[in-house]
Amino acid sequence: MKPDLSSLWTKVCAEDDVKAFEALYYLLFNRLIKFCIYYVGKKEVAEEIISDILVRCWENRKADTVILNLETYLFTAVRNQSLKYLKKKRKHSSGGN
Repeated sequence: MKPDLSSLWTKVCAEDDVKAFEALYYLLFNRLIKFCIYYVGKKEVAEEIISDILVRCWENRKADTVILNLETYLFTAVRNQSLKYLKKKRKHSSGGN
């Protein structure tokens, strides 16, 4: 049976539940990493992107209580941050021109 991400996220937002956040982390981390590596090609970069996103989610949990589909939200955030990373990397490798 698939865990209910919505109820875990509600606990995180409403109750500052660290255990619920850890559960979300462990449920989604491997899939988010694989998805991110698909874009950036490096596990270390992917881990940093995922960590940044998850830290921001924790820090903004009170403001982000209305996320309807947490999984979609996180995968979209990973895609966007991965593309931002690639754009920045491309800019630096071309000498900034």
